[in-house]
Amino acid sequence: MSAFAMGGMGDISLRIIRTIILNNPIGLFIRAILAKWSLVVVLPSVLVAYWVLMGLQSAGVLDKAFATISRGLLETKAVAQNCTPKILDFKALWACLEHPGVYVEHPQESALHQRLRALERPEEMQDYLAAHPRDPYSEL
Repeated sequence: MSAFAMGGMGDISLRIIRTIILNNPIGLFIRAILAKWSLVVVLPSVLVAYWVLMGLQSAGVLDKAFATISRGLLETKAVAQNCTPKILDFKALWACLEHPGVYVEHPQESALHQRLRALERPEEMQDYLAAHPRDPYSEL
């Protein structure tokens, strides 16, 4: 029976092999290369990505992208709100998709937005939770 088939002996053998590999000069050389690789490749990559994003932000590209995405999501909400009831009539649905109308925010959605914005500022969320205590078991 082999050492690996005996259960615990396999773990000990792997630890010994790993220790031998890491303690010999070639293992140290490989660890040094990997450590330097992280300094030579990863760190400059993160810095380049940071400076590219800062440049895009200062040029206004990120603001335009955010505005485009926001406009698209608003149109999507208008389509979902106004065109979903017309889904069984294809002609009415197609006309609605061409001109979806204006999106009207529901009062519950505005309350949800306020709660989500409060999550960005923990002190306001604590004030909200203190003003609105809720027992999760009260509805059972």
